Amino acid sequence: LETQPKGTYASEIEAHLQLVVGRPSIKKNINRCIVERLKLPIAGYIMSVHADAAALLDDEEKSLGCALINFGAGTTTLSIYKDNFLRYVVTIPFGGRNITQDISSLNILMSEAERLKLAFGCAINNGEEPKGIGIEGIDSSKINYQELCRVTEARIEEIVANIVEQIKESGYKDQLSAGIILTGGASLLKELPELLARETKMSVQRGNLQKGITFSGHQEGGLTAYSQAIGLLLLGEENCVEKPITPKTEPTVEEPEKPENKEISDEKKKKEHEKKPKKSWNIFGAIEKMTDKVISSTENFLTDEEDANPPRKKN
Repeated sequence: LETQPKGTYASEIEAHLQLVVGRPSIKKNINRCIVERLKLPIAGYIMSVHADAAALLDDEEKSLGCALINFGAGTTTLSIYKDNFLRYVVTIPFGGRNITQDISSLNILMSEAERLKLAFGCAINNGEEPKGIGIEGIDSSKINYQELCRVTEARIEEIVANIVEQIKESGYKDQLSAGIILTGGASLLKELPELLARETKMSVQRGNLQKGITFSGHQEGGLTAYSQAIGLLLLGEENCVEKPITPKTEPTVEEPEKPENKEISDEKKKKEHEKKPKKSWNIFGAIEKMTDKVISSTENFLTDEEDANPPRKKN
């Protein structure tokens, strides 16, 4: 199949499309926040999986075939690329927030549960128990590491089981030569790549941003948690960013005014002004003009009469 059929000859046209559907309320909420409240126009809508792919995947990975998994807060999204096309996408309604809520069930605040998840939570319990696991600011309260791992493992295994089933459902499980790429905030969970590799029998790695994308500040775990936002910036350049072309300005040299020409011009204007009679109007002038016209008309009339009746000669 031609991926770029423009300019080719054919007797039949056939297209294979990937239809992606979602809840209309998502678009309505976006419009309400941006258009109605911020009074900003929306240039276009970009799927989150396309934004992730723009920031993390290169052409080789999309051509060979790969599964891109975004472990978000409320959902986990699986997108499969093959031959540079998005072949399969599905959203699983479980994410990192579910793990945090499970940890908070151990009588821990949500903020502390999130910190413990990232600092000590793991997808596979390797038996190594770190020392000093406690709630920040409360030295007397200690957390049982084995209990923390048990809660974390139970939820992440449920999410991974759904991912494995969806990869099989896609029909591309044996065609993903580039393996699995992980992104999202919850993908930073310890031993998560190892768990996925064990369950899928595929190579698994955490995503890296494309070349040319740098970050000057310090961010724990890298920028993969913000891959969707970075991808939006990369893809949104076509619709939102204008690159103004600054015209080249050539230096201009001002010619000095010639004093001679200026004097001649002023003298010429003065003469023309003198030639023009000054316009004035009063009632006596108007009567004088009218009288002149009457006299002139009378003289012309008399002249015409004399020409018509010449004087007779006396014998």
